[in-house]
Amino acid sequence: MIRLTRDRSKIPAAFRDQELIRKNQSLLDAKAAGIALNAAYWKGRDHWKKAKPRLKAESFGKCAYCDSPAGAVTHSDVEHFRPKSIYWWLAYCFDNYLYACQICNQSYKSDWFPVADSRITDPPHTTPAAALHPDPASPASAALFAAAVAAERPGLVNPYFDDPDHYLAWEADEELHEVHAVPAVGPDKAATAFRFQSVETYYGLNREELVRRRFEVYQIVAVFRQFREDPAVPLAKRQLAEQQMRAMAAPEQAYAGMVRYFLTQWGVPL
Repeated sequence: MIRLTRDRSKIPAAFRDQELIRKNQSLLDAKAAGIALNAAYWKGRDHWKKAKPRLKAESFGKCAYCDSPAGAVTHSDVEHFRPKSIYWWLAYCFDNYLYACQICNQSYKSDWFPVADSRITDPPHTTPAAALHPDPASPASAALFAAAVAAERPGLVNPYFDDPDHYLAWEADEELHEVHAVPAVGPDKAATAFRFQSVETYYGLNREELVRRRFEVYQIVAVFRQFREDPAVPLAKRQLAEQQMRAMAAPEQAYAGMVRYFLTQWGVPL
């Protein structure tokens, strides 16, 4: 998992202005009519698919959770970070979307959303459609939204809002050929432990196929490390090895967050 940035100049038209207001009004009308916004209501509705190209670009084609190339390991989804089954009013909120592989999204996270504090309450169905959630094209409005939802103290990490490095560290097992996610060392051990446990459980970050795939990448960068640190290797080749290590830490590379962690541990400048 790596930190992601939302480009607010490229919010798709389907999730802003009058088109967004129209979609939000449909939610409010359904609530006013007493319609349950449950799985049956959402079945067949896929308006959020129009968000996928932009989300994929911002995630460099990788799952925002497990950092795997999403198209290579499984199909991909537009993931509602706060599940629409609970947070119905955020169903069309672009700031609630991430690009995720179906394994992370459907097999693990599903509709789980643990919080350490009270959940934010449903807005009344009399709320103006334009005020149902902030305008995603406005940085100021988005900042207010981020502050409001942060009050829940969610267990899950959203790489658009949180720095995953504050909660995740990595541990390589040379004998088992696995790299596991482990809790990062931070000032608030209880908060870090809660968020790590949530992430490990509901993103499946230590599932068998994932720890092995990560080790394959780790093994390559570890070989480059041996070249870089061997004084018998010509300087030009050691510099080339370091260059390749940094290239593997680029945001578009698989498991870049893990690679950056080990490079930092090994004293390799990023």
